[in-house]
Amino acid sequence: MKTSFAALIVATLVIIGSSTLSGCDTPPAPADAGTAGGTAGGLTGGGSTGGGTAGGSGGGTAGGSGGGTAGGSGGGAAIQLDTPQRILNFLEGKTLTMEGMNIPTHPNGISENLNLGGNSQCYQKTVIRVMAGQFQVTSTPATINSLDGGTLMVGQVGRCDRTVRGPMDLSFNSSGVTFANVQGNATCFDVDVNYGVFRQEGRASINAAGTEITMELFFQNGAVNHRCANGAVGSAGVVQVVMGNMIPFTGNAQQKYVITQ
Repeated sequence: MKTSFAALIVATLVIIGSSTLSGCDTPPAPADAGTAGGTAGGLTGGGSTGGGTAGGSGGGTAGGSGGGTAGGSGGGAAIQLDTPQRILNFLEGKTLTMEGMNIPTHPNGISENLNLGGNSQCYQKTVIRVMAGQFQVTSTPATINSLDGGTLMVGQVGRCDRTVRGPMDLSFNSSGVTFANVQGNATCFDVDVNYGVFRQEGRASINAAGTEITMELFFQNGAVNHRCANGAVGSAGVVQVVMGNMIPFTGNAQQKYVITQ
């Protein structure tokens, strides 16, 4: 991202109006559909915050000083993700991958169909490696095509083709990752990521199996009502802030990542 990114977005939005934020020619997924990606489908995060374990061949018994035990053969210890530190510890050393239908129509709150040059939000794939509590990100851009087959100028709306790779990967590392206000067993928690030249903020969720994380993210100061206090990931009511104007957000910013070792 370039330092002129915020100014470029503001100028573009002034030109094309608030319709860009609502997806233009690509119908946005419903805010609670949990489909892609900017963040929550599939990551409702259920599970208990307690520390019960699974194992043993007999029937389950409740109680005991170490927490209840669940019967059945096989299984492992329940994942406890009820504090920011436990979430960070769980993600440490893992790889988060977003691609295909897991990519939202509005990554970071910006339509993937809007041509912002090198700052466009049209992606083919994003990989985040969590190392030492930081995000190491590699994003592979896709291609935005003109709607009429002509030349697509910066500031114009085209159509993001995720199947066609863009010119070069974009790599950047965070200098600060903060989780806060954890609800339940990571059913929702606030997220702030500092990449130096830009920052992201929003809310996230991890599913009960610990195999997916969805982050509904916006650029810093670009939205309100996008925290867990305002509802679960994907909840309606998010409002974008553009040059002091409050514009209801009707797109999908839920970035859905598969978690692997």
